[in-house]
Amino acid sequence: MNRKKIMLLIIPAIIILIVSGCFCFFVLTHFCQTASPDQKHLTSYNLFNRVVTTKHTQTDTQTLELLSNCAPWQSPRFSWSPNSRYLAISYTDADHCRRIHMADFVDHKSFSVRENDLLSACGRATPIEGCISLHFVEWLDNCHALIKFSWNNDKSSNTVSGWFTWQVATGQILELHTGAA
Repeated sequence: MNRKKIMLLIIPAIIILIVSGCFCFFVLTHFCQTASPDQKHLTSYNLFNRVVTTKHTQTDTQTLELLSNCAPWQSPRFSWSPNSRYLAISYTDADHCRRIHMADFVDHKSFSVRENDLLSACGRATPIEGCISLHFVEWLDNCHALIKFSWNNDKSSNTVSGWFTWQVATGQILELHTGAA
């Protein structure tokens, strides 16, 4: 084969590798995205550095950046409140526990479901061994969320599980139902 034929074969192969490499990098760095119901915010998760960012779509300014404790093999799940004020970020951490982080786009703050409040509401005065898994289920309205929980009981092999209604603005548990699974 002469040089011209070799170059005609190599150049398209190189172009394909470059284009597919750029595509793979884009997919890895912007693994999941979601827009708020009012379309004013776009939230994305960067799988490469595990950062959740939210940008205001009209001004293209960043409104939130959270370094996620999300396990490298897992991507978070986003759920916007109907009025676009709150964003629930549900993820699995490196200890295989489900967590929920909440962002408030009116008061510009972020917070998590407080596990100690849940334990107190369940009548438990001491921390548990291991972790509490929290599963975001759905928004009930603009400021109340339904959350499932579970943990292994210290004294037996039973799992304590249930659900609660959470007042997001105050962090208060309004309704709690427990039982052994």
